[in-house]
Amino acid sequence: MEPSAVMRTKQYASSQTVIDILRGSEKREILEMGYHRLKTYGKGRDVSEDDWKQYLRQMMHLGLLEVAYDRNNALTATVLARGVLFDDQKVSLVKLVAVEIRKQRFKVTYTKEQAQKSQPWSQLFEYLRKWRVDMARNKGIPPYLVFNDATLRDIALSRPESTIDLLSISGVGKVKFDAYGEEILEAIARFKQSQKKTTSTYQLTFDLYQKGYDVNTIGQMRGMNVMTVYSHLAFLYQQGFAVDPFRYIDKSDVQNVLRAVHNTGEMIQTKPLYDNLRGEVDYYRIRLALAYLTKEGKI
Repeated sequence: MEPSAVMRTKQYASSQTVIDILRGSEKREILEMGYHRLKTYGKGRDVSEDDWKQYLRQMMHLGLLEVAYDRNNALTATVLARGVLFDDQKVSLVKLVAVEIRKQRFKVTYTKEQAQKSQPWSQLFEYLRKWRVDMARNKGIPPYLVFNDATLRDIALSRPESTIDLLSISGVGKVKFDAYGEEILEAIARFKQSQKKTTSTYQLTFDLYQKGYDVNTIGQMRGMNVMTVYSHLAFLYQQGFAVDPFRYIDKSDVQNVLRAVHNTGEMIQTKPLYDNLRGEVDYYRIRLALAYLTKEGKI
């Protein structure tokens, strides 16, 4: 159903918009774009928004859907999806349990140690996306055929160190591992090594922050621009350092950025969020709000 909805929007709608179409939303955007006249409009009203997001992620894991970052994070259907839609190929999705049960299980199984291990997952995700582009260019294939975004995100979160770790991740089967397993494990190891080298620069920023220097002064003392200082503070906050993001942002910033995340499906890059907010929230506020929302498990 969802790949069909994506195709009917001419692949120009974000994940949230596709979900709104499936659930029969009467939002102004849906009506203005004429999406309420699509055959798939309202076909998934009996499925909750959270469950649709999970099903969407599963379809991304299976390589049926991909995010077009160059088209405002629009959902696009891959060649595999066309096979499902037009050639009667079958796919299986995992049936979801109730939201409250999932939340309880998450709280029990996702330990503090795992949470610490997953940080900074966003930096590793970006690193792996660049690695994927290089791999795809070398093989002459689209990047999503190496690993799709959903699988890369799970790899970045779990940071596997061995073959067993990597194979336990959804979307990494034997074929994928044989083709890219050793290379991606080496890429993760290189990333970890680079992180060790950069720890000292973050520590220097934190030391100056603790001494009470403002952001402009820290930038002057460190020879870096103010946006880099804010990025350092966001990183430090996610790492558990005693940095208070609300010295620079307020609750309305957090609410606005959270709304933009829901609108775009973007949780890492600031430019799509900035555009969605029509420039009303500065880049540094977006960066700090993302750090807060990620660390607090709100996205």
